[in-house]
Amino acid sequence: MKHFKDEEQLKRVFRLFLACVFCYGIVEGFSLNIFSNFFKDAYNVSDQVRGWIETPRESPGVFCMFYLPALAAFADVRLARYAVLVDAIALCLMGFLPTPFWTMMVFLLMFSFGSHTYYPMEASIGLAIAGESGNVGQTLGRIRSVAQVAYFVAATCVFIFFRNGFFDFTAQIRRPFIFGAAGCVAGFVLLGMIEKDMAWMPPREKGKLVVKKEFTNYYLLTFAFGIQKRIRMVFALWMFTQLLSKKADFTAILLIASAVVGIFVSPQMDKLLDRMGQKKAVMFEGAYMLVIFTVYGFVAKGFAEGSLLLTNMVLYFSIGLFVLADLTKFFEFFHNFAMRKMAKDEADISPTLSVGQAIDHLMAITLSPLFGTMWAHFGPQSVFWTCAAFSIVQFLIAPRLPADDPAKTA
Repeated sequence: MKHFKDEEQLKRVFRLFLACVFCYGIVEGFSLNIFSNFFKDAYNVSDQVRGWIETPRESPGVFCMFYLPALAAFADVRLARYAVLVDAIALCLMGFLPTPFWTMMVFLLMFSFGSHTYYPMEASIGLAIAGESGNVGQTLGRIRSVAQVAYFVAATCVFIFFRNGFFDFTAQIRRPFIFGAAGCVAGFVLLGMIEKDMAWMPPREKGKLVVKKEFTNYYLLTFAFGIQKRIRMVFALWMFTQLLSKKADFTAILLIASAVVGIFVSPQMDKLLDRMGQKKAVMFEGAYMLVIFTVYGFVAKGFAEGSLLLTNMVLYFSIGLFVLADLTKFFEFFHNFAMRKMAKDEADISPTLSVGQAIDHLMAITLSPLFGTMWAHFGPQSVFWTCAAFSIVQFLIAPRLPADDPAKTA
């Protein structure tokens, strides 16, 4: 059953939603993507403290499993609006009020509550629009591509502004966060413009936690991916920040390279799923994780021990390795699409995504401190090789997925 009056309404809503996705990509570029540099430049945190920061920062990702069902009175679009507004306030506080470390952590936690409320809502809205379009895979691919363009734009600005001194985490006013807050305000306005058009979305049931046996494979994939994602997001960048003493402008170069490659790779993930089917696609995911993070461990070990000299060739290789590691974020599409196919009731999609996010972030808050300790005491290679080892989960789950026919993304 189609819920939009006509094709024009669908196109209008989709364009506005893409604009919102773009704005939030800008927000991430001016906040989440450069937090490691912020912690290092403004507070000079150690390896272990860097790991411990993830516990409070990612805890809302677990709590959302409980508070999102309690907020079922708010439709997904409206809740997403409130979430980006909370983010705007948090980023303004972090930007205008240079504070001691523990006060900053309170603002960071506030930002985290907003972002972790927004993510499952964005996914749910995107899936709903994609379902209306009649071509789910292509529509979701366009959404991911727009996010990549936003990352590229934000990273380019970060590079330019840190290089010329306009951005400086040691300054009294932290301008990257102010820019991020502006992106949140834009997202708030754009979501308001589609709220009435998306009123047909099925409401989440109050107090309902969707934990069902039929989603077991999704939960297990999310468990492994949560561990791998944490190592990619935190420690892949930390290798450059800590071991090579690179600043935010260099981080921007990494993110620019990753965004450019991601713009072209993102749409190909749908075609990969079409050609391979779910079983082979998840097997490919596991093999990719195994190879990339095994190599990452050897490179980090060489830098830490001083046995690998930082020549231009080694630096370019390391940048390429980071880009390849960062591309693993697109594998989450396989898991979300598989969950959508498992769901017999559309109302289960949003709360199940929230449970998946909770599992993902439970790994973050429990294991990030452990990874920081491992990095400090057993070397950075131990963290990356742990990530590679968890690819066994993808290898074990792949045969348990539905018949290995090409995924029907249309």
